[in-house]
Amino acid sequence: VRAASLASHAWLAWPAQVAVLESEVVGWGSSGMNGGFLLPMFALDVDEMVHGVGVAATKRMMKEAYAAQERTVATINKYGILCDLTNTGILTVSFFKGTGEEQAEINEENQMLGTNQVYLSKEQVQADYKTKVYQHGTFEPVAYTLNPLSYMRGLARACEEKGVKIFERTRATRYEALGTATDGREGYAVYTRPNGLMKTSCPTIQGAEKSQHPPAATTSTNEMPAMNSNSTSPLEETQTHTATHSPRDTQPTGECVVQAQHVVLCVGPHIKAELNGQMNRALVKNYTAIVVTKPIGQERLRSLIKTDYAVCDTRCALGYYRPLPDSRLLYGGLCSAIPFTKDDIVNALTADLVHVYPELADVEVDFAWTGPMAWARHEMPLYGKLDDGVYYVNGLGGDGLNGSAVGGDIIATAIANGDDQRIALFQDNYPVEYAYWPFGGIGTELVFRYYRVMDALTAWRDRL
Repeated sequence: VRAASLASHAWLAWPAQVAVLESEVVGWGSSGMNGGFLLPMFALDVDEMVHGVGVAATKRMMKEAYAAQERTVATINKYGILCDLTNTGILTVSFFKGTGEEQAEINEENQMLGTNQVYLSKEQVQADYKTKVYQHGTFEPVAYTLNPLSYMRGLARACEEKGVKIFERTRATRYEALGTATDGREGYAVYTRPNGLMKTSCPTIQGAEKSQHPPAATTSTNEMPAMNSNSTSPLEETQTHTATHSPRDTQPTGECVVQAQHVVLCVGPHIKAELNGQMNRALVKNYTAIVVTKPIGQERLRSLIKTDYAVCDTRCALGYYRPLPDSRLLYGGLCSAIPFTKDDIVNALTADLVHVYPELADVEVDFAWTGPMAWARHEMPLYGKLDDGVYYVNGLGGDGLNGSAVGGDIIATAIANGDDQRIALFQDNYPVEYAYWPFGGIGTELVFRYYRVMDALTAWRDRL
């Protein structure tokens, strides 16, 4: 998730003036259309983090991830955001037999991080999941699922109640510093253009000198709408209650300017070089996809899947799923630098679903969605501050729900208190790096294909 109100999430507790410039509408694209997994983790595996930056830094980063999850849950409860938040836990399953050292490795990780992950044998996993492909698993009890679209809308409502101004259909195109580093900067001018024809006043923030905390502007650019035959998403249709929010300001025709003391770039895979070339060249756009089946029937679904856990596997293009309240199954996966068509999504994900559960071969897809994610070269999120004083939260990969909460809080703390220590933890260890633009996507696709071949070879070896 690269949420339009990302930075505002953290500012709910701060008396600052905040404006969000949203190029589409709140919850557009992957912000509102994702698997809805709120997990205390990053895209990069913990063992790779330890290998790269050491135990101490990894522990501090994982502590931030767990704290962000707790803050998100607390925010949902405090502001009455109705988004089907459920502590389901998550089961990570393996298609492969492994080395036999998995339980010892999990115990070591628990001891290092203070977590309570549980190793499950093949027999334990297959007792609750009637499939022959799962060989073993790891259960993480502190994991939530939610309706991401309702969460985004409810979060926007809560922000607006605190005085945050959200300008939809308003695209940030460039910014410039007011004043000089020598004479003392007076903030930034963020130039915007409308994304559609609007008839309201330009977004502006006034009274910087009167605010207890200086005002800030956040910019967000979201992705394509959902691809399905219906006008609404099943992710929203299955919601018992839909969070409401007030009509928002939008930008008129012509260029407008937002003046702000601080700027946070939360633009994700669509950031243009005109807005920030360094960030544009540091991100690789990868595509993923989700399908939602038609109702399967509770009895039939529960004969195969006996728990409500969120589930993901360990393959390169991992598969993940969770049962929805009305007996539909949300099933996601795939990862490619090349965009998918709707037929690609339906064919590939239903084939994968049937590989896991052959009994569901006749189940039809009701909804299909694809969209891009932003990844950094090192696979960790980008939290930090550029040389021109502009902050950024980008490159969240496939863990944006929790990753946005981590970044929002550490950036808000830096702006409100001048505390850059938490930023430095991430920026020093996982800096903004050149992602070989414009060839990064080609290299990424080759890596994906290599690992898919390796997954297939491992599965073939296990069958011998």
